[in-house]
Amino acid sequence: MPGSLHVPVDELRARLDEIPIGRPAVVYCHAGLRGLTAARILTRHGRSVRNPDGGWLTWQAGQTRP
Repeated sequence: MPGSLHVPVDELRARLDEIPIGRPAVVYCHAGLRGLTAARILTRHGRSVRNPDGGWLTWQAGQTRP
């Protein structure tokens, strides 16, 4: 995805300066747990966050298939 940044949740605290404060960050993982953890970390550090419920699996299951 253009403009995206992959930051593993275990590296997130050390890389907070790479996440802009002025625009929402979208976080997700495969099933939702790491995305939730990342969202909590970012929120505690003043970032606006969007975290789709259920992670990638839930999002993908809701997509229309041809």
